[in-house]
Order: sequence, then C-alpha cells, then structure tokens
Amino acid sequence: MSVLPRPYLALAAALLFAPALRAQQPAPDLRAEATAGSETERYLRVLQTAGLAPLYPWSIRAFSPREIDRLVPDSAGHPWAARLAPAGPLHGPQLHLLRPGLRTVYNSAFPQGSNDGAVWAGRGATVAATAGFAFRWGALSVRVEPQVIWAENRSFALAANGQADSLRFDDPQNPLSIDLPQRFGDGSLTRIDPGQSTARLDVAGFAAGVSTANQQWGPAEDLPLLLGTNAAGFPHAFLGTSSPWRVGIGRVHGRLVWGSLSQSDFSAVTGHGSRRFMTGLLGVFTPRGLDGLEIGGARFFHTAWPDGGLRFSDFTEPFQSLFKQGVAETGEGPDDRSSPDNQLASAFARWVLPGAGFEAWAEFAREDHSWDLQDLLLEPDHSSAYTLGARKVWRRGPSLLSLRGELLEAQPSNLQAVRRHSIRDSRRAPRRHVPSRARRVLATVSTR
Repeated sequence: MSVLPRPYLALAAALLFAPALRAQQPAPDLRAEATAGSETERYLRVLQTAGLAPLYPWSIRAFSPREIDRLVPDSAGHPWAARLAPAGPLHGPQLHLLRPGLRTVYNSAFPQGSNDGAVWAGRGATVAATAGFAFRWGALSVRVEPQVIWAENRSFALAANGQADSLRFDDPQNPLSIDLPQRFGDGSLTRIDPGQSTARLDVAGFAAGVSTANQQWGPAEDLPLLLGTNAAGFPHAFLGTSSPWRVGIGRVHGRLVWGSLSQSDFSAVTGHGSRRFMTGLLGVFTPRGLDGLEIGGARFFHTAWPDGGLRFSDFTEPFQSLFKQGVAETGEGPDDRSSPDNQLASAFARWVLPGAGFEAWAEFAREDHSWDLQDLLLEPDHSSAYTLGARKVWRRGPSLLSLRGELLEAQPSNLQAVRRHSIRDSRRAPRRHVPSRARRVLATVSTR
C-alpha cells in the first residue's frame, strides 16, 4: 500500500472540502488581495479600460489600500461587484484575516513557471500556501502574508556547464556570472518567504514604509523590463507620493526605493558582492487635458554592499546624471568614470481610452549610461530592450471580454557584431536575467 506525500494529501483535502466551505461562506472582499500582478489587480485594470473604474496611473505598483479603495467602482454594474464592493467609512482600527491560499503546480518533464513570485516550480509537484492578516487605522496600514513553499524538485537532465559540486546546477552558458540555477539542488526543498507583507503610512500626500512585497514598475502586464513578479520581492524601504500631486499642467506621482538584494545558494559569488544594495526612482506624469495618458521613467541601481557601510551618496544614486559624461570622475576605466554599480533605466507610456474600451502601452529600457545625448541618439539600441502591448475590452451584458497582446524584444542589435553587450533584467533581481537573445509574444483572452 502506497502513501501519498503530505502535499498531495493537503491538495486532496482542499479539493474535497472546498465546495462545502464555499457554500457556507459569504463572497470574499477581494480588495485585500489586490497585490502586484494578482488576479484582482488585473481585473481592476480591465474595469478601468472598459470605463467602469476611475482613471489612475498604473505604472507604480503595488497599490496601497487607499488606492485600491479609489479604483473600486462605485456602481454594481460589473461581474465581480459582490466581491469588490465600494469601501465604507473607516471608523477606528480594523483588523481582518486574509483568505488562506493554496496553489499547486505539477511539471512532468522540467521546471516551468512565470510571474509566480517566490514560487520555484521544479520538476514534479510544487505546493505554495499563504495566510495572514491586514490592519488599518487612519494613515497606517499593515499587511502580513508569509508564504510556505514546498517543491518536490525531481531530477532531470541538466545542460552541462563545466562546473562541479553545487555549481553544476547553475546556468549552462554563464555559470560564474549569472545566478540562474537550472535546478535548486538534488532534493526536495522547503522555503518560508515573507511574501506580500508591507507596513506603510500615508500622510499629507506622502507615503513611506517598509515591505517585502513584489513591485511592478512600468505599464507592462506580463513582461516588464525592470521590476515585476517573476521572482520574490526583496526587503526594501520606500518614500513617495501617496497619490498623484497636482502641478498645474497635470499630475505627478513618484516613489524612491532602497533595498537589500541577495543571491541563491548556488551563486559562484561569495564574500564581497554576495549582498547588494539597491536604490531606484520611479516617476509618472499625467498631462492635463489628455485623460488616460501616463508618461514616466525609472532608474534602478545595484552595487555590492559597501564593507564600510552605506554612505549618503549611495542613497542618492538615482539623481545622478543620465549621461556618463556628467558623472563625477572616479579615475577608473577607460573613461575615468567607471564605478562598480550597475544602472538600468527605462522610459514608458500608457494611454487608456475608456470610451473605446482600449489601452496601449510601451516601454524602452537600457542598461548603463550613454556617454552623452549624441551617443544615445546614435546608438539607442545598445544594451536595450522594449515591450509593446495593447488591450481591447468588450462589454457583453453583465460580462466582459478582454483581449490583450504583449511583445518583448531583446534581440542583439547590429552593434553586437562590433561591441559586446547584453541587457540585464532586474525583474528577478538578483537571481535571474533576460538572455542576450530573447523575443517573447503573449496574447490572452479572458472573460468575466
């Protein structure tokens, strides 16, 4: 007689009792589940495109509880109205439990996953469970939602990389420079991740807090170029606007982020450089008179954590010149301005036309500084990538039909023949990077 492993027993129990539990419980309030990249957040975006939710910039996420309250429609004329009711007045402290979640993945031949946060779905079964609570009191909001992950991580044929011991699991092409394991060891693994946990204050138009939750920068739905949900979030502090500020010709919305980046247990880098300091800046402008248009940009820096501790200049790196010519001389490298940090920058735009049920977006990212404006104009594709996307939403009585497509292009340019370069991807910072040859097209149809 064979005995099922505990994760399979948990899944069987969930499937057996879920219908009965669903019949006994009222419809859940999904506002608390609108984390970056979540199904609730995606649904609110569809509502916004359809003209059922207010226009609001979408390029700085995750949203705060106050922002989610603002995005939820006042009317009940949408499919999930019972689960996304308008927020009532807040009186005193409020504490409620988050719905426990259980997710299972089974890969029969090799690891496969995408935009799954801290979950690494290896070959075989993978189970992830979440639970927690949310607390709000005036300007303070706290969310604690850790995640427990178990992966069977069965063996499969690895691509040879010429390394031994634990390094044999690393990337087959660049095992000593890219922290991208093919497999996380030779046995099952269990991980506890702090998950979508955040504590923040929203006071007088400002927002400040600490978090381990995923962030998503830019308007892309599934293929962002700087930060997204394709890996776990990292510990960080942030300071910015709690909602867009009026500036006469439009509105501005922004965020500064400082964080700590770590590596997997299979990285070839040890000692100095194994921990890195991240700092970034993200800003969005919505012009007056052009409803639904948002234009913005972001900068992401990371460098080895200084042995002597952080200095003030480490925190202000995103404000340095966009061009290497304007950076202070260091005496290093052929240009006397080289430094150990790595910069990525992007520019993006999104335009929502709710009357037509249509939105389109684009993002262009580049690694490291251009020397000057002429260099940027003559070689815009050096170490670069771009994403294009669009969505059309049709209203069919009480239902919504959404069709979207997204293209990611990171193919080597003609410069590759004479000048070696690559585009690094901090969406999985610091674990994973976009390959030097990457083109991905995604099209999705969904109904509500």
